[in-house]
Amino acid sequence: MRTHNHIHLRHITLYHFEQGHTAAEAFRDLNNLFGEGTISRKTVYECDLLVRNEQNPFLNNLVTGDESWLLFKNPKRKKVCIDAGQTPKRIPKVVHCKKAMWCVWWDHIEQKWRIPDRNGKRQYNLNSDVYLAQLDRLQAAIEAKRQRKKNHIVFHHDNARPHVEGRVVQSITDKGWDLLPHPPYSPTDYHVNRSVKNWQSGKFFDDFYELVANIKEWVASKKRDFFARGIDRLPAKWEAVCEVDGEYTPE
Repeated sequence: MRTHNHIHLRHITLYHFEQGHTAAEAFRDLNNLFGEGTISRKTVYECDLLVRNEQNPFLNNLVTGDESWLLFKNPKRKKVCIDAGQTPKRIPKVVHCKKAMWCVWWDHIEQKWRIPDRNGKRQYNLNSDVYLAQLDRLQAAIEAKRQRKKNHIVFHHDNARPHVEGRVVQSITDKGWDLLPHPPYSPTDYHVNRSVKNWQSGKFFDDFYELVANIKEWVASKKRDFFARGIDRLPAKWEAVCEVDGEYTPE
């Protein structure tokens, strides 16, 4: 629930950005002035993204991505109505299920899918070396297919360990990409991966190649505006974080 003080702080935060202050400066000044813990770092950074996008829209230049585990067995879960106070029946989870890691990068225009590989071999775990190679391939794809915005890339990924390793951070800097601070969610999580999980619900795959073929079918099934909608929802999510001072992650 918002309070008068919260709304007041939000306005002060936005004023800091309008004066050209950085998110780090605004976070420090507000907590020094009103007391430690007055406003969360997450809220300040989300408000910063809102103001930045309003002053200089960048969503069309955003490239984002993430990795996710794909399961070979995806039993369909059904919704069950129960009476108040009744304990729902527990459904056992599939244990030790065979799985493969899927990495995807996409932008406002369309997407690119990839099962990560190294030297022609399937890759089951993502480490910094693998991620560096993937970023190099991503840069090559951007230069080949995004001529108009290749020099204006705004890059978004989460803070998983391979993503924040020093060599990875330096590689992103060397590529000239503008790295966004990571919020507690990403469009790949709430838009792409959720859609993939729903698509594969109730499906079982005998081998890796069936799984890959199914992902290709998912890609082909998506209209072009599917990916634009995922990125266009970001400002509303930033706004929601600012409204509640980061108290929860909006769906």
